[in-house]
Amino acid sequence: MAANRDIYEAALSGAKVLLLDPKSERKDICKWDEKLTELGSELNFISFSTKDEDAGKLDPFLLFDNRAEAVEVSREIIYYLLNINIRNDSAKSSIVTKAVKRVGQLAEPSIRFVKDELRHLVQENDTLPEDHRPMALELASILEEFEDVSLARLIFGKRMDDENVLNYANQFNVLQVDNLQLPKKSTPSEEYTEANIVSVAILFSLTAYMMKFLRMFQNELTVVAIDEAWNFFQNPAGERLIDRLFREGRSLFSPIYLMTQNLMDIPSSMRGQIGTAYCFRTDIPEEIETIQEFMKLEDSAGLEDMMPKMQSGYCLYRDLHQRTGVMQVRILQEHLFDAFDTSIDVRELANQA
Repeated sequence: MAANRDIYEAALSGAKVLLLDPKSERKDICKWDEKLTELGSELNFISFSTKDEDAGKLDPFLLFDNRAEAVEVSREIIYYLLNINIRNDSAKSSIVTKAVKRVGQLAEPSIRFVKDELRHLVQENDTLPEDHRPMALELASILEEFEDVSLARLIFGKRMDDENVLNYANQFNVLQVDNLQLPKKSTPSEEYTEANIVSVAILFSLTAYMMKFLRMFQNELTVVAIDEAWNFFQNPAGERLIDRLFREGRSLFSPIYLMTQNLMDIPSSMRGQIGTAYCFRTDIPEEIETIQEFMKLEDSAGLEDMMPKMQSGYCLYRDLHQRTGVMQVRILQEHLFDAFDTSIDVRELANQA
């Protein structure tokens, strides 16, 4: 509610806004297209689907003019899909890096060619040590299996539309992916389905989309907001992408909003980059302790008693000057309250009534 209000007001004030809505709540549930009439044609929903016209739309080599950046993002995506850890899987990491770099040298590069380059490495003499050849073939086969998952067409599909490029003429842009199957926060990573893994990989590519957005309007205030941000912090690759987005935002004086269930979702090493924060009711002792440490409050602040009893709409707030206090988030206009409320429980009760 608080984040929706902030980015909405930013758009009304003239900022360019890009919101990643991985569950398509803003249009499918909250009906922003019907309720936020004051934004008029400035509200733009950008959908990513399995349709032919969207094939390859999230290919990093399409998103970035800079080949080095496209190579880096492509490598992050493939590392995640293949569950490669740089420290523990140095051989696999080296093989994938060689293949991705070779793709980057092609006249018309595409991330879908990485599996082909992995196989070419095996066929060429003296390119790989003998014991690495079976590994390269196995990685190519696993990658090919992921490409068969329907949503993977967004990343690995052959581009069907040469005009399929970024175009942000609107003030408020909402990125939505049809049928994105993100895992539940409680699901262990080893229990992720293929669709879960591909869905998280798509978030990585969407991060590249957001970085390009920030650079398109360098003389204007731009805001990037990410809902369900915890998905990025389930693995090192996601953390690196968010950190890169933070650095990009700082260099361009563009704020980045992270919406997530708990402050603990964000790694402690990255919390120092957070300025303004809203912390709402929680009864999780570890989360309360994390909030207290983050807000730099003394033990006598009594958060362990206050946070579980905090009324709906109230939060512990910290501003850019490190001032901390209790704030009530109020949305006075009824149509805005209804549009900004993404609470499933509230909507189910309303439907029952």
